[in-house]
Amino acid sequence: MNTLEAGFVKTDITPETNRQTIYHRSGQLDDDKTPVRDRLFARATAFRSASEVGVWVTADLLCVDTRLRDAVTARLAKEGIPPDHVALCATHTHTAPTIVPFHSVEPTPEDYLVFLESKLAEVVLEAVRSARPAQIAFGKTTVDLSVNRREIGRMSEINDMNAPTGLVDKTVRVARISMLEGGGQAVLLNYAAHPISMSKNCPLISADYPGKAVEFLESRGFAFAQFLQGCAGNANMKIHGDEREAGAIGRGLGQAVIEAVEWARPSSSCELRMVTERVRLPWGKMATEAEARSFPRKDRRAQDWAEAVLRAYTQNQVRPYSEVLIQAMRLGDAVFVALPGEVFLEIGLAIRRAAGIENLFVVAYSNNDEIGYIPTRAAFLEGGYEVDSAPYYYGLFQLSPDCESITVDAAVRAARSVS
Repeated sequence: MNTLEAGFVKTDITPETNRQTIYHRSGQLDDDKTPVRDRLFARATAFRSASEVGVWVTADLLCVDTRLRDAVTARLAKEGIPPDHVALCATHTHTAPTIVPFHSVEPTPEDYLVFLESKLAEVVLEAVRSARPAQIAFGKTTVDLSVNRREIGRMSEINDMNAPTGLVDKTVRVARISMLEGGGQAVLLNYAAHPISMSKNCPLISADYPGKAVEFLESRGFAFAQFLQGCAGNANMKIHGDEREAGAIGRGLGQAVIEAVEWARPSSSCELRMVTERVRLPWGKMATEAEARSFPRKDRRAQDWAEAVLRAYTQNQVRPYSEVLIQAMRLGDAVFVALPGEVFLEIGLAIRRAAGIENLFVVAYSNNDEIGYIPTRAAFLEGGYEVDSAPYYYGLFQLSPDCESITVDAAVRAARSVS
C-alpha cells in the first residue's frame, strides 16, 4: 500500500433518558425532562497504511475516563485493533453526560455507559472498514475567539467579543482529507477553548460551539468534520449565553477553518505511525486517612470527597501517582499528540515550542480525564479554582507542580519518537 487510506464516521450518542450534566445537582431536577437543544455525536477518523492503523475519536461528552477507554478498547482488541492505536477524546462540552462522577453530581447512569461503550467501539470499526485512498493536507490560521480566564476574567465577567484575550492560543490547525475515489472532503480542526457558551438556560443537552462549528462546516460542503479540543484548561470563549452565542462562536471558528483549508499544503509523505507512552503524574498534597476522617462536612461535595478518600485507604487503593497515557501519531507531514485531562494552555504552547514540529496538533481531554486539571507550576503558586477547588470535584488529591514539566517532556518525547 503506497498511499494513505482514511475513513470517517459519526454516530448519535444523545441520551434519551437520564440526561444528567454537570449543571445538575442531586435532587434538584428531573433530568429526564432536560431539553435536547442539539444532538450529541461521536466522530471517528481512521487512518491506515501498509502496516499501521491510527484512529482518533471525538465524543460530545464532558470527559473520557480510564474506565470508558478500557471498556471500548477491550471490544476493539477482539476485532484486531490494538488499544494503543486508538485515541479517545472528549470535546469537553459541559452540556452533555459527565462520565466522570463529579461530587455533588449523580454518576452517569450505567445503562448509558454501556450504550456509549458499544457506540464508540462501533464508530471506530466502521471508520476503519470505510478507509479508502486519500490525500492529506495541513494548514493553519488564527482566530480571536478565546480568553485566558485566569488573566482576564471568567464567564460572569467577560461577555464581549472585543474583550482582551490575555495569553491564549489563537491558532486553528486543520487537516484536510481529500478522498481519491469519491466521497468528498473531510476536515479535522484543532482549537483550544472551553465549550461553555450554552450556559444561560441550563440544564440542557448541547454539543455547544464545537457541535455548531462542525455542523457549519458540513453545511458548507465538507462530507465530515471533527473537532479536536486543545489545551483549554484555563481558556474560555469570549461570549456565552444560548444558541445565538454558541452559533456565533461555531461560525467564527468554521469560517477560520475554511480559510485554513484553502491554504493547506498537501503532505509530502504517506507515513503513519502511532505510539503510546504510560506516564506517572505524581500527587502533591495527599490527605492522610486521619485528615479525611476529620475533614469538615460543610456540603455534599466535601462529604463525598472525604468518603471517597476513606474508601480508597480502606481498599488499599491509594498510591502516590496517577498513571496516564500520552499518545503521538505521525500522519504524513504532521504529528498529533493526545494528552489527558484539562491541560493549561501554556503547557500546550510549551510542547509546541520544545517539539519544533511545524504541523503539531496538541489534543487534550483524552483517555484519562479523571485526573482533572494539569496546571502550570506558576498556577500552583497563584492558587485559584483549578488548583485549590477543582481536585475536590474530581475526587482527587492535588497534583504536584512537577506535572507541568513531566507532561511537556513526555509529549515532546512521544512526538519526536514518531517524527
